[in-house]
Amino acid sequence: MKYSLYLCSLVVTVLVLAINWSLAAQDPERPNELSDIPEIHLEGIDWGEFEVVYQTDEVLTEPWYNRLDGRARVQKRRLSGGLSIRDQDDIRKRKDVEGKYIDLVIRTTGASARNRLEALGFNVVVERGNLLAGRMPVENVKEAAKLEEVSYIQAPQEAELMHNRTRPAVRAGIAHSGGGNLSSAYRGEDILVGIIDSGIDFLHPDFNTDDGTRLERLIDYQIRGEDPLEWTRDEINQDPDQITQEDNISGHGTHVAGSAVGNGRADAGSDNMTGIAPESDIIAVNAQSYDPETGSRLFMTVDILGGVDRVFQIADELDKPAVVNISLGSISGSRDGTSPTEELYDELSGPGRVIVSSAGNSGFLPKHTGTEMRPRTRYIAPILAENADVESLPIEAWYDRKTLSEFKIVAVQHSDAAGRASIAGTTPWIRPGEELDEPEVIISEGDTLGFIDATATVTNAERNGDSQIYAEIYRENDTTDLSDITWVFIANSTIRGGRFDMWVNRDGMVYPREMKLNRSDQLVGDNQMTVGTPASASEVISVGAFVTRTASERRDGRSLTRFTRLDPLDPEDSRMPESGELADFSSKGPLRTGEVVPDIAAPGYLVFSAISGSIEWSDASLHPVGPYRSASGTSMASPHVSGAVAMMLQVDPDLTAGDIRQVFANSARRDYHTGNVPNNN
Repeated sequence: MKYSLYLCSLVVTVLVLAINWSLAAQDPERPNELSDIPEIHLEGIDWGEFEVVYQTDEVLTEPWYNRLDGRARVQKRRLSGGLSIRDQDDIRKRKDVEGKYIDLVIRTTGASARNRLEALGFNVVVERGNLLAGRMPVENVKEAAKLEEVSYIQAPQEAELMHNRTRPAVRAGIAHSGGGNLSSAYRGEDILVGIIDSGIDFLHPDFNTDDGTRLERLIDYQIRGEDPLEWTRDEINQDPDQITQEDNISGHGTHVAGSAVGNGRADAGSDNMTGIAPESDIIAVNAQSYDPETGSRLFMTVDILGGVDRVFQIADELDKPAVVNISLGSISGSRDGTSPTEELYDELSGPGRVIVSSAGNSGFLPKHTGTEMRPRTRYIAPILAENADVESLPIEAWYDRKTLSEFKIVAVQHSDAAGRASIAGTTPWIRPGEELDEPEVIISEGDTLGFIDATATVTNAERNGDSQIYAEIYRENDTTDLSDITWVFIANSTIRGGRFDMWVNRDGMVYPREMKLNRSDQLVGDNQMTVGTPASASEVISVGAFVTRTASERRDGRSLTRFTRLDPLDPEDSRMPESGELADFSSKGPLRTGEVVPDIAAPGYLVFSAISGSIEWSDASLHPVGPYRSASGTSMASPHVSGAVAMMLQVDPDLTAGDIRQVFANSARRDYHTGNVPNNN
């Protein structure tokens, strides 16, 4: 590489990103707010009473049915009021789904696929090669799967929300001044930095200069399913009052943008609050759209993909390099780079088109369980809701072909004084290729405890050769408390066994304490393999978080501290973190393929950055002087890397994600906190 020496020098002097070379904004403070995980007991239940088949033959299904991923099937049923996708031909029932849409990412095989999908009402948002992302009427999903030009349809999970001392920690000041062994100063000039998030307070001084806004474009996905609104730099400068975009829900996007591209102007231009690429041009995308039908605001994956695509379109128009930061994600999908969503992120990337994503905040939680299943063995995984407000528990499993004989989900109550458990209800056994005819309703003594929907796909070798389970445990109203029940996943292996991995997404977990179970093996929860989409995509730089600040002064005069929990089962086992160590919440690898992730770690613990003026903040998190607040999470770490990549693109505007990984591997910091690298922390 003609600029390799400059790039290594830039990274050595800029990035204190401790190397761990190895889709919800990621909620920054959540790891400290967890309820203690209760101790549960399943003694008294004879699991041996559950019949075991140990079958090896897969259920034969129609080819079109295998083209739908599990979540597409279950979500289609949920949107249809329980109508099975196999029953769509019942004209009397079809009226229940009219007017409802589902977000899909579709892999195609023929040139005519787009036209045929559009004839079924598919609204294409992003197209790259043989991959399409968009929205389709629910009643037409089955017909889409029947098209010969369609090979696979995925319904991606909604994403979640996944300075000050960080700037000197990453030595950004040296790069900004051209110090060390750099031949010139680097501050992100003429580089586009896209922030796909909850929006931005475009009036904040750190995103402006004396000449006007630094925003090249402001984009807002305001209403679900509608085209986003878009404002140019000139429109923002000439009439800021006409802008209807506000970062008024969480302030997350403003905080993220401040770390990546803030210029410190609100702090009188001092270096204390300057971001990593303070002279870059900004494209801010609010991907948190509003659904008038449900009243919800969610980060829809199709909108995130559309935002990335639009940033790179603008970069093409302006002939500038661009890096996009996504501090959003979800622990869902195949987690091996082969899902249509992961592949579409890869297709959007390329020379001078770099995507950076937070790895996630599930490193502290037992979200995963997995094992090499022994032949002819029953496995039991107790699943818990985190609190009484949980609305659904999505469960997803991937396994080697012919590993699984059948599975079911059992609702267990702990009713007597001795804590003995009893079974309140159960689904029937489900074999690969089968699904529930209708959602199972769990009722005990007249009370509805919850609903269960589940499906199991058979192998589709066109994807990754593995099979999938997708299930959802959910409630219909807030009078139902899913945390009152232990939801037990039971799986029987076949006569050959094989690898099996399962995750509980969003607000659930797999019980992490070993128990003695009757005639069964336990699948114990752990925090491994918790890096999700989009960080799991091959061409996306994935970022974990490390500690640079352990305490700080708050505006109310008190000290802001945050303790590290070492054991989720023991609330007393906590301590003050040490500067330089990995944050307790930082998600961990590997991917299902064994590939080491995340790629690198950056400051993400008690990070001060810009606040949104649309929100009234308490003094507890505010900076003692300026319009800044503290937050923690890999959401806060990712923009440090995005800002660094912007400066790297000043050196070589054609860098790819692979080039950048190699520079990190050659020159990012290693110390006793990182240990031997690469590793999955």
